Order: sequence, then structure tokens, then C-alpha cells
Amino acid sequence: MQGGGAHTGVAPDGPAPPLREAWRFDPALTGRFGVSPPVIGGGVAVTVGPEAVYGVDLATGEAAWEIPREYGPSVTPALATVEIGEVLIYTEGYGEDPPSQAYPSASPTGGQSAASATPSPPPSSGANDGDETGDASSPGRVVAVDLQTREPVWDAPVELEAVTRSGVTVDEDTAYVGDDGGTVTAIDVASGEVRWTFDAGGPVETPIAAAEDTVIVSTQSKDDRSGTFVALQATDGAESWRMEEGVGAFYTSSAAILDGTVYVGVLDATGNRLVALTLNDGAERWAAVSVSTLAPFGPAAVTSEAVYAIDLSGQLRIISSGSGEDLWDYAVNMLLPRDGALTETAFLVPTARGSLLAIDTESHDLVARSSVAGPQGYLRALAVGGDMVVAVKGGHHPGLAAFDSDPGAPLLSAPSPTMLVPGEMVANFALVAVPFLMVLWLAGRWLRRRIGPAFADDAVIVDDVGADE
Repeated sequence: MQGGGAHTGVAPDGPAPPLREAWRFDPALTGRFGVSPPVIGGGVAVTVGPEAVYGVDLATGEAAWEIPREYGPSVTPALATVEIGEVLIYTEGYGEDPPSQAYPSASPTGGQSAASATPSPPPSSGANDGDETGDASSPGRVVAVDLQTREPVWDAPVELEAVTRSGVTVDEDTAYVGDDGGTVTAIDVASGEVRWTFDAGGPVETPIAAAEDTVIVSTQSKDDRSGTFVALQATDGAESWRMEEGVGAFYTSSAAILDGTVYVGVLDATGNRLVALTLNDGAERWAAVSVSTLAPFGPAAVTSEAVYAIDLSGQLRIISSGSGEDLWDYAVNMLLPRDGALTETAFLVPTARGSLLAIDTESHDLVARSSVAGPQGYLRALAVGGDMVVAVKGGHHPGLAAFDSDPGAPLLSAPSPTMLVPGEMVANFALVAVPFLMVLWLAGRWLRRRIGPAFADDAVIVDDVGADE
């Protein structure tokens, strides 16, 4: 989700629900890898595929341009503004032993078979042509091109020490990238000069957060080391603090930074927690524990009043930014990719079933449910730009799906299943209870005739009645 280097997940200018599908972009990928979370700028949505970067016209959904890239993970690019204009920064490269794009076995749906092995390198382009790109088998690199011309901005790409899956984060004039070896690299956006590197001690696989002169790095567990969070000084990469070594985290989410506080999700031996840390020293301000112990929180969307966080089980928690107390919740009750976007009026939630939900921040009701037409696949990773929401679409036809406002459609009014609505509860109870009681009454009459009276007094009454007749 966009929101600057702080990754707050907030886009107040987004479209108001109800929403409808505006367009879909299908780059015709046939392997098991899809496209990255998009970024929006210059009238295009930019997404990274295994062997190309795509610019998609935001108004029409048509392909505006395509840049071949060295085969690598489909991870989020970034946009930055320099003296020459807007710059697109992305990563590429899998190193000497890249994974196959093919599915593990022959696919009955028409996907590649395992025998199709590793793809050949894509054709060269102006963005990565000639000797200046370095060794084609290098583990990973960072490339910058002019967004309008797609010409290289730096003299040469920045070579990394390992494959990168973190995506690119830009804050002011610096780009930050983490790699599988745990190295964080800070790069001058205008020149491509490496300003500093830092060994975080574990794989950096989620986006780095940067704001208020601080860089927050999330590391994942590896070997005998658990995941943790590390705060670095943006100027020189010096370590400011590290979340206690004994945190024992199995999983750590990416961070969001706002008003001197860092918001992170942690899954460890104590359960699944959303934690607020003080930015300057890492002290814990509060922690909210999820009822879904093994369903970790994803990255949070944060404002000065509330934190919006989704866990894997489909539970949306809205928590006070200041105290950590629960404000309200919504049970979506389906598997979710755990990332959403907060607009002025609603929290938008992509689902694994291919629908986009809008939950009103005032009424706390589900007010819109929009789906992608045609071949289904999960939605995730929203980017909001003006009057459009663009999501990654997975499945056998991966790509992007965009949604805009549908003023002619009615709004829904569906409260969370966890909310008690007395009138609705009584009506639902009556719908079930009345037929059930009727069945019991009829069954009782039938049994009485079959087996006779239940008590001796009843037998006398029955005999007396027969005698009178």
C-alpha cells in the first residue's frame, strides 16, 4: 500500500463506495509468479512482473509501456521526484540459481509444466543494456529510470549482496532496499550512490519503513535467530535500537510510522500481537493480542486516532492509537491477504475470494462488496490514486484490477456478524424456532397415537371418554 516511506496505509483522496470494476490488466503471465503491488504516478499504475516492468494507463487499463528486466522476484517498485522529474526505481535478479517459473507439476489449467525449467534472460533494453549493468548472474540489483522516457537515470544499477524481496522504499532523497542476507542498502535517489549499508542480522523480506529521520527494518527468523525490528538513523545507518533480542518472533510484519510511534505485527510464543513502540527508543507503549493465535496481523493502516489491522483469519481490529484499547471490530470471516487501505470514508479490504470490501468508518457496517468479473483469483496489495483503487489480482490470470466509484449502485448495510442486533436476532430466532416447534408438536401427536398415553391417569381419561361414547 502506498502512503510514502512511512507506510501509513492512508489515502484520503480515494473513491467513495459503492465501487465497481473499472478495468483489468492481464500481462499474460503463464508461470507461477504474478505481479507486484502497484505504485501510482504520472497517470500510470506501475507493477513489476518476473521479467518485465509494466506501466498501465490509469484511466483505461491499457498497457502504456513495458520495460524488460532481469528475471527476479516480483516486488514493489517506488517513485521518487528528482531534479529531472519523476524517477521509477525497481529491483531485479535472482542470482545464479533462480527458481523455475513453472508450476511444480504439469498444470491441467494450461500452466507451464515442471519441464519448462528456468526462463531465459529477457531481451536487453535501454534500462539495463551494456556492460554498465554488471554481471547478469549477480544476486540482485537496483535500477532507476526516468518515468516518462524509461531511460536510465544512474550511471549504473546498484549491485546488491543477495536477492532482494523487500521492494523499494523512498523517503525524501533516499531509497532503501533490504535483501535475503540481511543487508540494508541506502541509495541516493538522484545519483545512485550508495550512502551506507547495514547488516540487520536476518532476512529482510518486508518493506522497510522510513520517516522522521528513522528507518525501521523488520527481519524474519532464520536458523537459531528469531525475527526482530531494528531502528536505524537515516543519515548514516547507525543502529538506534533493536526490539529485545528475546522477542522470539516467528513472523514480523512491515512497520508503519506516525507521530513518533512505530506500529508492527508480531507472531511469537505468546501469540499474535499488534504492538506500538516509541520511535526514539523502541519502548513498548501498548500491545493488543488477537483472538486468532496463529493468524498474524499484516501491516497496519494508522491515523492519529486509530490503528486498522487485519489478521489472516479475517478479523479487522480497530484500536486506539493512544491507548491500544479496542474501538470496534469487523469479522469478515474469510481468509484475507491482511493488507487494506483507509480512505476518507471507508476501510477497503481485498479478499482471497477476489472481492473488494468497503467497511464504513462511521457506521462500522459493510457498505460495498465488489468483485472482478471473469476468471477469479485473490485480490491483495491496494494502491490508491485519485478516484481509483488498483489491486493485485492473483490466480491463473494474474495482473491488476482497478475499481472506481459507482454512484448508481445502492450501498449495503451489513453489520459485523459479531455485533448483536436485537430485532434481527429475534427475527432470525423466530424463523428457526417456529418451524422447529411445529415439527416437535406434530411428532408428539404422532407418537402419542402410536404408543398410547404417557401416564396412568391419562389412560383413565382415555377409557372414560371411550365409555361415554
